[in-house]
Amino acid sequence: MKKILLLVAFCAAFVSYGQTTVSYDFSSSGGAQSGLNVSSPGVALDANIGFGSFKNSGSSNPGIFSSQLRLYQNATKGGSIVIYPSNGVIITDITINASGRTGNAGYSVDGGAVVNLSSSTSYVISGISATSQVEFFQRDSSSSNRIYVDTFDVTYMSAGPVTTTLQFDPNALTVNEDAGTVDLTVSISNESATTATTADVVLTSGTASNIGNYMTQALTFPAGSSTSQTVTVTVTDDMLAEMDENFVFELQNIQGGDMAAAGLNNEFTLTVLEDDVAPISLPYTESFDDCANNAWVSFDEAGDDEWLCGSGSYTMNGFGGTDDIDWLITEAPVSFPAMASINQIEVTTSERYGNAINESGEFLLRYSTDYDGSGDPTTATWTDLTFDPNNTSSSNTYSASSTTVVDASAIQGQAYIAFLYDNTGLDAEEWVLEEIEITTLPANTNLAPSVTNISNSPLVPASTETVTINADVTDADGLASVVLEYGFATGAYDQPSVTMTLSNGDTYTANIPALADGTTVYYQIVATDANAAPETTTTTEQSYTVTDPQPQGLQVDMVDTNYLIDFDNTVANVNNGAFNGSGFAMVPTAGQLDADAFAITGLEDGTTSFGDEQSGNDFGKGTSDGGVGSGGIYAFEVAPGDFALGVQPTQSDFTPGTIHFQFTNNTGVTITDLSVAYDFYILDNENRANDFRFSHGSDINSLTEITDVALTSMLGQDVIEEWKRNLIALDLTGLNIASGATYVLAWSSADSGSSSSDEIALDNIQILANPSSETIVAEGIYESMTLLSSVSLIDETELNSHLKLVSGNLITNDQLTFNSIDGKSAVIEEVISGSITGDVTVEQFYPAQRAFRFVSSPVDMTGTIIDNWQQGGLNPGDAGYQAGIGTQITGGTSGGFDISGSNNPSAFTFSNDGTQAWQTPTATDDMNASLSAGTPYRLFIRGDRSIDLTISDTPNDTKLITTGELKLNDAIQTFDASLSTGDFVFAGNPYQAKVDVGAMIFDMATRTQEDMNPNFMYVWNPQAGTRGAYRAYDFRDSTSTPTDGEVAGELQPGQSMFLQILNDADTDVPSVTFKESYKVSGSNLTSTFSVPQGFLTLDVYNSNATALDGLKINFDLNGLDIVDSFDLLKIENLDENISIINNSNRLAIESRSNPTDGTIIPLEIKRFNDGNYDFKTRLSGVNNLNTYLYDAHTNQYHLIAADVMTTISLNFDITVPSTVTLDRFFIYFSNVTLSELDVVRLILLQCIRIR
Repeated sequence: MKKILLLVAFCAAFVSYGQTTVSYDFSSSGGAQSGLNVSSPGVALDANIGFGSFKNSGSSNPGIFSSQLRLYQNATKGGSIVIYPSNGVIITDITINASGRTGNAGYSVDGGAVVNLSSSTSYVISGISATSQVEFFQRDSSSSNRIYVDTFDVTYMSAGPVTTTLQFDPNALTVNEDAGTVDLTVSISNESATTATTADVVLTSGTASNIGNYMTQALTFPAGSSTSQTVTVTVTDDMLAEMDENFVFELQNIQGGDMAAAGLNNEFTLTVLEDDVAPISLPYTESFDDCANNAWVSFDEAGDDEWLCGSGSYTMNGFGGTDDIDWLITEAPVSFPAMASINQIEVTTSERYGNAINESGEFLLRYSTDYDGSGDPTTATWTDLTFDPNNTSSSNTYSASSTTVVDASAIQGQAYIAFLYDNTGLDAEEWVLEEIEITTLPANTNLAPSVTNISNSPLVPASTETVTINADVTDADGLASVVLEYGFATGAYDQPSVTMTLSNGDTYTANIPALADGTTVYYQIVATDANAAPETTTTTEQSYTVTDPQPQGLQVDMVDTNYLIDFDNTVANVNNGAFNGSGFAMVPTAGQLDADAFAITGLEDGTTSFGDEQSGNDFGKGTSDGGVGSGGIYAFEVAPGDFALGVQPTQSDFTPGTIHFQFTNNTGVTITDLSVAYDFYILDNENRANDFRFSHGSDINSLTEITDVALTSMLGQDVIEEWKRNLIALDLTGLNIASGATYVLAWSSADSGSSSSDEIALDNIQILANPSSETIVAEGIYESMTLLSSVSLIDETELNSHLKLVSGNLITNDQLTFNSIDGKSAVIEEVISGSITGDVTVEQFYPAQRAFRFVSSPVDMTGTIIDNWQQGGLNPGDAGYQAGIGTQITGGTSGGFDISGSNNPSAFTFSNDGTQAWQTPTATDDMNASLSAGTPYRLFIRGDRSIDLTISDTPNDTKLITTGELKLNDAIQTFDASLSTGDFVFAGNPYQAKVDVGAMIFDMATRTQEDMNPNFMYVWNPQAGTRGAYRAYDFRDSTSTPTDGEVAGELQPGQSMFLQILNDADTDVPSVTFKESYKVSGSNLTSTFSVPQGFLTLDVYNSNATALDGLKINFDLNGLDIVDSFDLLKIENLDENISIINNSNRLAIESRSNPTDGTIIPLEIKRFNDGNYDFKTRLSGVNNLNTYLYDAHTNQYHLIAADVMTTISLNFDITVPSTVTLDRFFIYFSNVTLSELDVVRLILLQCIRIR
């Protein structure tokens, strides 16, 4: 209940009994100045009048000077005199006399409005009735216009007897009709202490029935009581649309008190505003074209969604993901006849994502006669009408509109109409309310036939299909005729009419013959009843358009034919010209893709199915060459003029997401085999990687992923950000794609996260159905190729990273080049199955360094060495010569050798037999110089073929180019039977890939070697010294000697190595077998051999940052001091050498027992030059002993510290023999410090040195 208090106050009434005038003269004020400038009267004129003065905003406080009161200046309010009445007197007149200076002034009465006075010597204030104060003040900004007051006079009158007064306060109030009750509160003033006061509150104007049948109410105020009294008025809230109404109340019959009487506000006016909306009269039609002014309101009872008006309809769905209960209600009641009548409600609707049969309770039509329009319908009683709209669409496409006629004859009088959407526990379909029409007729009216549920089948007919028109037609009097009229222009039904026949229940049917594609048919139904006074119904016009089915994606019309989608050239039903990132449409405009061919999931702006059109937003981000920040679908220009279907995954876009592509089998046969290829582009411009996966299936919900073709971008950003192209080709077998059926190919990213990941793009999709003679084709530059299908190269093709051959045949047509740059060469990964037909060209980059290299042929060479490594003998200036390609090979004056000043050989093979000798080739231009894959060479590379061989020319970068057949599958390298234990063999890498040598010779679980020492290999580091140096690699602890971070247990493509023969006592011929599985990278497994427990390494350096040579000694509790398989014989460098001496054997690596006090390990040096060298040592696991490097030249023992690097600087001079003698150094172990060794011990140690 809402209450509004209306106060009625009593006021005192005064009666004049005579006037008195009093004066004040400032010339005789004496000490009056002390009473000025206070907040209460400081100076009394008599018992009833006093005054004070105030500064206000004046420049100074008022003061008495020269018998005058000075009021100082301010433009708004300067100094003032305030005169106060008391004892109930009333001031009526004041005169203020001034001289000397006068200015503008003003005054106010009882704090009221300001009255201005012009400058004068006599300021007159008259006709006032001041009961509390009168203030006179200066009001001028000029100091010349101060007011100097001489005297002032005050006239006042006395008050008469006080009477009791009643009044309304306030005397008016406006409320809405739904205010409920209003309380009128009456208060009393000057109440009598001895006599009660009474009064009546009487309604003098207005209809009493509209305020609760108001009757006069009496009030009594007890003697001595000042408590207010109230009168309660009830405002009647009806549902009738009325005018606003005023109600006037008056205080009458006032008696008692002290001569009690009514005050000024003895009347009170109550205004009630009408808040009811006028009822809706019939007939009524609403098509919701004006959302702001239609007479319907929504109410959200539950869920995240609600009824929304727009585009000529109200729409409701449950797409928000929660169960929704939502009402759509007439804003006002509908005024149906109060007596029996025929009422009809015709509702036009459509829907999508629905069911063939409406689910019970999902969409209801109701009415209520007790709903008050307050907003919450759940408080009222609602009755359901029979309402079952005929709409069926289970897809995202809206159903055809249909009109449902509802019998509402049960409604009499006023009632609210409501639609209720309730998907609690049901699917979240969408209903569209397009129009509602409500009509009424007298009960005895002959109604025209009812024609409902009009439909045409099929809904969208093709040009080959006859269309059946259906309608439910009923009439209480029966039907005389039901006729279908149709034509090809709206309103023109000029074709022969067709009599409709009853087919089932109330359903009548008629057929319209098949018509041409694109024809729009307009039709109506005319039904006439069988009444003696017949009525006819003519339906609203219906229509349909003949539309032949839109091709579903790419139309594959022939088998064994390559279909290419390159997003640059128009492909029917796929794209219209070069893709420009403008979206997807059923009939694409220039630059768009066909919506029937593509469906996208995973974008923030939604998900599309095949046929869904999208442009702009995330589905149409336009063109770019990459490096965008906003997520979505782009046309990425991956090369000048070459556009691809691209995605920038970021935030909620494509993280994850999928691109679906479909084609239709129009071949007339079942497709069982499908070859598919595509280019996957990556722009590695973000710190978050991305991947691209392929799957396929009969529809988007039945996809199978092919894991072998998944690709992932790198985690870091490329220094040079550029699009990298990757070819994927695969065969899909065992399919069953019937003629006329569609099939889906899908590319997805599993990336998830909030920041941007690498941009990706799809291009050059190839589809080949039931291939027999045709293959997938390729050409251009690729970062990688992943092949699960046969591929034919049709033009020059380059590979920058890797070839993954899982199955199929790569037909090179001699067009494929494996590129090589500084630090990177294209390789072929482990071949699972498949083959390569034709030659390939393999590059191997060599940086500028005059040094020997251990090389090997990566192919079975086509042609000779001169054809391949010497660029066919071409030199600068020759036609066809290419800088940076090939090298010069010297060794003679003929046979293909390049001529030098000395003609010393720069290429060597190794005998790989018992002679253990380097050999020089006799020629490079005959077929004996055509190398097989894995044939090793020691080759001195100075640079390319521009190097001047007559001088020590500056080296430059070059590439060795080798053309021939790549080696696939097992590669067995067999060596001479004359080899014996301790001998070495020179073996080359036959694969264009890195090989895990440890797996091949060391790992017991995988190794394939015969009579090879499994613990070691030698490779060559060309960066060491001036011409390169050996590096011994120990597979037992994965270390190199000397220590070298460039050497690992892998043999690089185009590289060769030395292995050592071991235990060649049997009749088996020594061999090693390279296998495809050795291409797999990874760490070695735990060895079954003894693992060293301590070690000492010694590496030799000069100004070169790379070690020149080195040695390693492993200490093992179970080690032997004799030479065995755990010791590696030394292969000497061309320049500086340092070796371990064991009897007459020179070793690079020795495994021996733990040292004891006095153990000496002799060393040998060779080919050291003049200058300073650093010996850098590392020692670990030798406990309780001091370890020294003894230098015979200086007779010094240099302590080798444990567990840290020790650097010992030494000088060599070839003119001083003792500095370069072979046995200058040995390692010595002692349990005492050097300072404790006596001279005899020193001499003894020197005597037993090995010479």
